[in-house]
Amino acid sequence: MDLFLDILNILNYIFIVIVTVGFLPQFFYIVFSFLKPKQYKKSLIKHSFGVIICAHNEEECIAETIKSIKSQNYPQEKIKIFVVCDNCTDNTAEIAKKQGAEVIIKNNPNEARKGFALKYGLDILMKRDDGIESYLIFDADSILHPDFIDKMNDAFDSGSQIARGYCNAKNYDQNIYSGITSLYSIRDNRFNCRVRSAFNIPQLLIGTGMMISRKVFEETGGWDCTSLSEDAEFTLKRINENRMIDYVDQAIYYDEMQSSLKETFLRHKRMGYGLMRVFFKNALPMGFKFLYTLKYTYLDMFLTLLFIPAACVACLWFPAYYIFLFSYYLAEGYMILVYETGMVMLYIIVFAFLIPFMLQGLLALLLERKRIPVKKFSRLLPSVFCFPFFMIIYAVSITCGALSFRCKWGDTKHNSSVTSENINQMLSSDTVNKNTDYNSENTHPDKKKTEIENNEATQSDTDFKLSKKQDKNNKSD
Repeated sequence: MDLFLDILNILNYIFIVIVTVGFLPQFFYIVFSFLKPKQYKKSLIKHSFGVIICAHNEEECIAETIKSIKSQNYPQEKIKIFVVCDNCTDNTAEIAKKQGAEVIIKNNPNEARKGFALKYGLDILMKRDDGIESYLIFDADSILHPDFIDKMNDAFDSGSQIARGYCNAKNYDQNIYSGITSLYSIRDNRFNCRVRSAFNIPQLLIGTGMMISRKVFEETGGWDCTSLSEDAEFTLKRINENRMIDYVDQAIYYDEMQSSLKETFLRHKRMGYGLMRVFFKNALPMGFKFLYTLKYTYLDMFLTLLFIPAACVACLWFPAYYIFLFSYYLAEGYMILVYETGMVMLYIIVFAFLIPFMLQGLLALLLERKRIPVKKFSRLLPSVFCFPFFMIIYAVSITCGALSFRCKWGDTKHNSSVTSENINQMLSSDTVNKNTDYNSENTHPDKKKTEIENNEATQSDTDFKLSKKQDKNNKSD
C-alpha cells in the first residue's frame, strides 16, 4: 500500500505542475494589466468593409445587429452587410433583407455550424470584385458601438490585417449569472488582450468582433477552419504562418452573455470538445516548436490552450486523489494525517481557488468600470462573489466536452431584450459619459456639437420644469 501511495503522490505532483503551468499566463497578464494596449493613428482614408453575420434562426435579434451597423459613424457607402442564413427555418432571411442586408442562403444539415457557414459565404464573396478591402465578422446578437468600424479602419490603415475588438456585454444586470459571464468577458479583454497588445503578442480570436483583410483570405483560400472551435483553429493556423493578430481596444461591441447555468454548460461543453482537439492538433505542436525557435508566441498559445487539459485534471484527478487519501487515512485511524489532508484540501480551495478568482472578478470590475454600462456597480458585487463558482461550472463543462466522443452545434436562445437604442442611450447617459475614455481623443466635431446641443436642450427642459413647479407652489401659497 505504501508503494501505491508513493505512486499516487508522484502523479499528484506531476498534475500540480501541469495545472500550475496552465495557469501561468493568467498570472503574467494580471501583473502587467496596467500597461496600455497598442494605439492606432487616426486614418484619413475610409476603407471599404464587408460585414458578415452568420445566423441560424436568429429572427429575434438580427434586426438590431443590422441597425447598429447602419448607425455607424462611418460612410455607409463603404459598408456592405451580408447575412449567411445557415439552415434557417424561421424568418431570419426576410428580416435581414428588410433591414437592407444581402442574404446568402445555405441549406446543408450535414454542415450546420459557424465554420461551414463562414466558408460557404466567403467562397461566394471572394469571387466578386466589389471593392471590399476587409471583412468584419459578427454573431447575430452583436451590437456595435457607433465608432466600431471607424476604429477598425484606423487599425487597418495602420497595417493590421487580422484583428479583434473589445468584447463588452449588453446584459450585465439582467441577473447575477449574466453579471458573472459579463465580468468573465471583460476579464479576458483586460488581462489577456490588453497585455498581449502591449507586448505585441498575437491575440486569440473569439469568433466575433473580428476583422480579417481580403488579402489574407486571398492568400489562405478563404475560410479554412470548420471545427467546433473554428476561431481558435483559425488563430493557430495564421500564427503558424507568422501573421500578426492585433487587438483594437477602442473598437467596442456588445454581445449577449449567458444568463443561466444551462446555457453556459452547453456552450462551454461545445468549446471543450472543439478546443481539446485543437490543442492536440495545433497547440501541442506549437509547444514543441517553441523549444527550437524560442519564440514566445508559440509558447503563449500552447499555454493558453493547455488550460483545457489542465481543467480536466483539476476536475477529475484532484477531487478523486484527495477524497481517496482522506478516506484511507480515516479508515486506518491516522487522525493526524486526516487533519493534515483536510487542511491541505481547505487551503487549496480557499487560497488557490476561491480568493484568486474572486479577486480577478473584482479587479476586472474596478479596472474596466469606465466601460461597464450600468448605473450602480453595487448590483454587480454578488456576481463578483460568485465568480469562483462560475469557474467551477466552466471547468466541469469544459471537461465534459473535452471527454465527449461527439458534440453537436446547438441553437442559441436569447433572453436579453437590449436593443441598439438601449446601448446608444447608455453611451449618451451622464454616468457613461463621465466614465468613458475610449472616444475622448478622436471624437468627431459634429458629434461634439450634437452632444453640446443635446445637453443644452436637456438643461432648458429642466429649467422649464423647475419654473412650472415654482409657479405651482406660488399658486398653492
